[in-house]
Amino acid sequence: MDATDPRPVSDPHLVTARARLVAACAAGAGQLGGAEARAAYRAWLPEVPVARCPASGRLVTWPLDQVDLDGPWWNVDAPVRRLPAEPPAAWLAMTGALRLDRSALAVAPFRARPGPGVPYVLPRLLGLPGVRAVLGQLAVGPHTAWVTSYFGSVPPGTELADLWGQDSYPVWRHGRWQGWAAAGFRAEDNDHDLLPWLRRGKLWWIAPGDRSWTPRQGLDCPFLGLPGTRENQVVRRGEVCHPPR
Repeated sequence: MDATDPRPVSDPHLVTARARLVAACAAGAGQLGGAEARAAYRAWLPEVPVARCPASGRLVTWPLDQVDLDGPWWNVDAPVRRLPAEPPAAWLAMTGALRLDRSALAVAPFRARPGPGVPYVLPRLLGLPGVRAVLGQLAVGPHTAWVTSYFGSVPPGTELADLWGQDSYPVWRHGRWQGWAAAGFRAEDNDHDLLPWLRRGKLWWIAPGDRSWTPRQGLDCPFLGLPGTRENQVVRRGEVCHPPR
């Protein structure tokens, strides 16, 4: 599979290997064998393109599980993830949204929190001077996802945004990982009206299916006015709920 392909992982060998790892993680939760399975799953995670920096043009990839929501990458309480080796110097944050296909929900014993059902931006972050965002579309199993990546320079200590599906975010300074912080998910912080941000040149977008992941500007963005819930979604054991946080 091409490294810039926005479609989900389709290589049968990769999918089969993932199935074994997900089963081993579930069977060995909290045990030494489970730790080994989680390490193997973490190493398995494919580098998936999520954005391209509008300043440097550098492609941003992230190790994530596109196969479905039953992989422990999506476990909001105990995520099994790894960070990219080094994001672009201007990278700040990555949030996401997911339109769920409720007829094909994976059954997992943990909570997955993929965000609301339509894309959004964070005005408290995107409104800062020099900050821009890039919005792109991915497939996660049978579901449609939108990932928003923020770029710019902000003063040290500025609250950023929790990583997509996670309760914390990595802090990078000058290309080096400094540790973790938390912002929390608050639906009232989200702005689903993307048009004003497009008009201001603050929001860029990737055309669906564009394997070059070229950031574009303009009001012909295909992600305007999409139907779906603006509430926070949590999926567990094949059921969906909408907690306030």
